[in-house]
Amino acid sequence: MDVSCIGLEMNWISEWFDKKGRDFNRAMQSDDERQRKVEATGLVSLRDESCTKVPEYVFKASAKVKVLDATNRGLEELPDRFADFQKLQKVHLAQNKLKRLPPSICLPTITILLLENNRLQSVPDNLGMLTKLRRLQLHRNSLTELPTSIGDLQCLEYLDVSDCQLKSNALRDSSGLTALARCVLLTEIRLSNNQVECVPEAWGNLKRLKTLVLDDNPIKTIPTAVLKDCTVLHLISLNRTLVVADELKEVPGWRDYDARRQGKHTKQISGNVMLPSTGFDDGLDHVMMK
Repeated sequence: MDVSCIGLEMNWISEWFDKKGRDFNRAMQSDDERQRKVEATGLVSLRDESCTKVPEYVFKASAKVKVLDATNRGLEELPDRFADFQKLQKVHLAQNKLKRLPPSICLPTITILLLENNRLQSVPDNLGMLTKLRRLQLHRNSLTELPTSIGDLQCLEYLDVSDCQLKSNALRDSSGLTALARCVLLTEIRLSNNQVECVPEAWGNLKRLKTLVLDDNPIKTIPTAVLKDCTVLHLISLNRTLVVADELKEVPGWRDYDARRQGKHTKQISGNVMLPSTGFDDGLDHVMMK
């Protein structure tokens, strides 16, 4: 047998025993012991435990909880009991089976909210109450729209809504994306694999935006305001879109954007920054060759 294969098998066995050991230790702890630990550390770690509900001891210790990590737990629902989590800052709920979120989870103390790989069909209308939120990950859900209150997230810096079902066109923005123009601290928006035909002109207001990923959408062009007024924007990824080279080059503001784009590439190379194995590929070089 190949020595490398033996090594991989031994690593897998070791990880399996480690996980079983963690599961055993958790099982031996009483809920009272877990509650005391949460109250002492402020950390709730439920990652990879198989259970469809958040344990009661978590809510009993709610006043002390700062971090809630229930990633890959099989959660199907969350009770509307988050009002007492007055110190909660980071919430990790990725890779569950959630279809909805309780309104009470929109707390003004939360800075990071990770909800990717669920079954969410909507997010609460009071999402804007997350006034300190910096990072929001909603990719790989079944969202068809975002509430307009998302524009109230004045501290939001990073948003990922890739692989959802958001729709917008020239006549109607039913996705709620236009409201993001009010999130003036945004530096990165990821919107791949939706049904977005038009980038909102209002996004030209996002003066700190650096990265805009639009792959796999039926987009035909980028608004002048985005190209020209987003003065630090240096990466617009347009792989597998409907952008036509000659038309894009004629959009006012293209030259300004392209100079920033090429300048960023040059700095990466001269600074010996490691590029991905695919190289500098935002889809635009392919567009220019059409």
